[in-house]
Amino acid sequence: MKQAVLLLVISGVIYAGVNDLLFDAVRGANVSRVKQVLQQKPNINFQDKYGRTALYEAAFRGSREIVSLLIQSGADTNIRTKTGYTALMIAAERGHKEAVKVLIAAKAYVNYKNNQQISAVMLAKFNGHIEIVQLLKAAGAD
Repeated sequence: MKQAVLLLVISGVIYAGVNDLLFDAVRGANVSRVKQVLQQKPNINFQDKYGRTALYEAAFRGSREIVSLLIQSGADTNIRTKTGYTALMIAAERGHKEAVKVLIAAKAYVNYKNNQQISAVMLAKFNGHIEIVQLLKAAGAD
């Protein structure tokens, strides 16, 4: 851990703690680093100033494996950002079918609407992700 902290300070990046390390590992799609950080017991549902969680970030990037790891570690699939988005909504919007499948299997609520009253199924449809629309409807989306 001392080497990791030293490396981060040398590169000019200052981290507030293990939650920031988790976000960084997720944003870099670094599965092995995510596993290492999860061993340090971060607040798995920590939200940044925009309300985003590590799970949201993994869904944004479409990383099925990291989405699964975070859910297995207790990530809440239904936390909403300040704009009302969930991890499922962002994965649907961006066309990340495998991440959507994992989130649905983990019982992510499929009928939330964001602050603009747009649901995951609408986001997928607007962006031409027909297979995701079908997945969401099969899971009970309106």
